[in-house]
Amino acid sequence: MMIRTATSIALLALVFALPPAAYSAPSGADAHDASRPADEASLADVHAFNLQQIKLSELVLRRPASRDVQAIADRLKREHLQNEQRLAALGIKTKSSDADRQFTSSLDDEYQKLEQMPPGDFEAAYLGKLTDRYARFQEELTHRAPIAHSGAVRTYLSQTARELHDQYSALRSLQKAAIGQ
Repeated sequence: MMIRTATSIALLALVFALPPAAYSAPSGADAHDASRPADEASLADVHAFNLQQIKLSELVLRRPASRDVQAIADRLKREHLQNEQRLAALGIKTKSSDADRQFTSSLDDEYQKLEQMPPGDFEAAYLGKLTDRYARFQEELTHRAPIAHSGAVRTYLSQTARELHDQYSALRSLQKAAIGQ
């Protein structure tokens, strides 16, 4: 009896001595936690953003544009495709909502306008819209990441926000060079 009590006390002491992460739920719980509506909405927004940026990049790659703009479009396409692969690796299905459809519809309208622009106006409009959009979305993900329920979603959103910041910086530099600042 005394050995059992001593063992129990030792186990309790060990549990209280370890940080919470050492005995947190197994990683499978992350996938279940990510089914929470806020996490699903964040992932659906990233998914819609990725698809739209891939589509816009393909538009730039089909149109006459400067070598620098073509290079940034190629980079953005590659990075958003990789982001989609990481999203798929999370194993979480993103559900479309009315807000997602509205977001995608508004971006489709912008896409149509860009597609019809003459080459001289196209680059400036493309860089301007992208720079603004990246700044807003990066800021939004930066705020969403810490409050995500799932650790895997938190990590994914944080990493995506950092990548968006890097992409924004490259776009902003290119935009400044294009207008001679």
